[in-house]
Amino acid sequence: MIEKARQLRVFDFVEKIRAVEGDYSAIIAATIDELKWYGLDYLTCTELPDLGQTGQELILANTRPMDYLRNYFEQGHVLRDPVVTELKRTSTPFTWNQVRERRKLSKREKNIIDEGQCFGFNNGMIIPVISETGSIAIFSPCGWDPDLSPDSALALDVVGTFATQALRRCRRRKQRPNDYNPLTFREREILQFVASGKTDDDIADILTISSNTVCTHVQNIKRKLSASNRTYAVYRAIQLGEINF
Repeated sequence: MIEKARQLRVFDFVEKIRAVEGDYSAIIAATIDELKWYGLDYLTCTELPDLGQTGQELILANTRPMDYLRNYFEQGHVLRDPVVTELKRTSTPFTWNQVRERRKLSKREKNIIDEGQCFGFNNGMIIPVISETGSIAIFSPCGWDPDLSPDSALALDVVGTFATQALRRCRRRKQRPNDYNPLTFREREILQFVASGKTDDDIADILTISSNTVCTHVQNIKRKLSASNRTYAVYRAIQLGEINF
């Protein structure tokens, strides 16, 4: 259970991100501002690379020094980083210091994890965020001596998950076809309820509209998304960043 002060901060952060939905720069600014409260000065948020990918093209956000990032990828550290290796063993958040404590690191692994000290960060947190398709992104804030106590770690897990999902939706919107006709606010609202299992009558009661109006909106949604049924409409809307999973 997150203690009260951090809990209130998390709620406030979630509302800030919702208010700037789709605005990449505003999402980054709000996230960085929140991380500073924990003594976390830098952030990298990226999808994990598949075999043959360097990782650079998968970055959702980065505020670490470019010299650090350039060297990290040029040296192929992503393939040997003990923090990345730890991700293969657990799906729960962990800190860099926990990796240092849990594993007997080789000299090369130690150099990789300690390299950030030259750029002003010594410890950080890794928060895995799994998408609806099963792909994994990592939200990795860091600083010199951040507050990564158990309560802070719980709060940061929520912050990282929510921010990563918002950044993913931004990327999906950029990947939409040029002729794509986006859903209206009401259509997104209704489809979000459909995704949560609500019936037309349920949605009509919640929004104080008729069931026929809900049905008409759903038909328009399916047409815009070229979906033959509601399930595929939900799937396509998630792919295109229209609704949350």
